[in-house]
Amino acid sequence: MSHLLNGQKKPKPYSRRRLYHDVVDELGLRIVRGEYTAGDILPGEESLVEELGVSRTVIREAIKVLTEKGLVQPRPKIGTQIHPRAHWHLLDSDVLNWELISDRKADLLLKVTEARRIIEPEAAALAAQRATNEEIELITRAYNDMERYVEDIAGYIEADMIFHSGILQACHNEILEQMAATMRRGLVASREVTTRDASSSAGALPLHLAVLNAIRSRNSQAAYEAMRYLVDRAGADIERIVGQHKDS
Repeated sequence: MSHLLNGQKKPKPYSRRRLYHDVVDELGLRIVRGEYTAGDILPGEESLVEELGVSRTVIREAIKVLTEKGLVQPRPKIGTQIHPRAHWHLLDSDVLNWELISDRKADLLLKVTEARRIIEPEAAALAAQRATNEEIELITRAYNDMERYVEDIAGYIEADMIFHSGILQACHNEILEQMAATMRRGLVASREVTTRDASSSAGALPLHLAVLNAIRSRNSQAAYEAMRYLVDRAGADIERIVGQHKDS
């Protein structure tokens, strides 16, 4: 439960010039962390105005945004009630970010891995059939950048994201493209966990090259198998690291 509900010391109020998204972040993170749980009623406007040092208008705008993200639901004569997690828009970029900086990060990474195992091998197979020459060139450039930035973790991760998003775009399926865009924050986080140093980056290069070569040769089955192996290896790394974290 929140410090407002359990008597803990209040944080320093926000500057009144800060925008409502600061309040959205603060309240959203509290909800995701479990400081407020499903069925709880958020503190009223007056309490939040006093605590956060913002206007009623800002509080109302923030509540509206949290409602749109599925985290809360205003109830007439009751207050703003916390929704169960099943109602949350988990692919929303803000909700993903709150999950990643909360204690739920390990669980989210495992779910991202599971989604990748379902989606990416089939996407690679489709890309082998449908990719234009220009799209294959984009994927190739991304792979070349992965080689170039193998000792630069940030550069490597960015090139890796372009590689995988390029494959999804090459499927020519707008639903897959939008899924990739909404999941990007979770995908970056999983890369940050598995791409720990130059040796781990270098070790993944042959797996990506196998996918690229299969797409270049228009071999759907080989592309499927190469991507499945790549994602399985990354997933095994995630599961091992998460397991070590839980045991520590």
